[in-house]
Amino acid sequence: MATRPRIPESPATAHHLRVEKKIPWVPIFLIVATVTVAALIATLGRAPKAEAPPEGPQVPRQPTGKQIQLSEVKGISEPTGFYLTGQLTNNGKTSINDMLVEIEFRDQAGKRLGKQTVPVEDVHSESGSAPENYAFEPPIKPRETRAFRMRVPQVPAGWNREIPRMKILAVTTNRE
Repeated sequence: MATRPRIPESPATAHHLRVEKKIPWVPIFLIVATVTVAALIATLGRAPKAEAPPEGPQVPRQPTGKQIQLSEVKGISEPTGFYLTGQLTNNGKTSINDMLVEIEFRDQAGKRLGKQTVPVEDVHSESGSAPENYAFEPPIKPRETRAFRMRVPQVPAGWNREIPRMKILAVTTNRE
């Protein structure tokens, strides 16, 4: 006598049992991806805080060597001393008030004999004479070319008589 009769499975019941046994891959993938992203954010840390710039005066953008050109440079000995003269062209976007240049003398072998920092003087001011200070009067406007001179305080012995190397150190400008 059978207390529990065995009922054969119908195709509809068998399909229902197979659906329940499937693993839910999409939700598991989403959970794993979320945990991975959270772990990366926690371990990589955050960007360092930007430091505040130092307080104080701001130096305006200076013209570069491409914006200021010294040309036709030659050395001239006068009773008042030795001068380098030539033409200064302002290819920048600001007027030039004054300028300091480092000059470097070399000997016949190309060895450096010395460096000097000298101001660039305006040869002719509006009054027609050399100015008492070194500022260009009026300032050299953009796209303007003007004659200049630099008084060399001391010419080193053994100088090869070639035009010294020149490097623009500082320029004072006005925004136009």
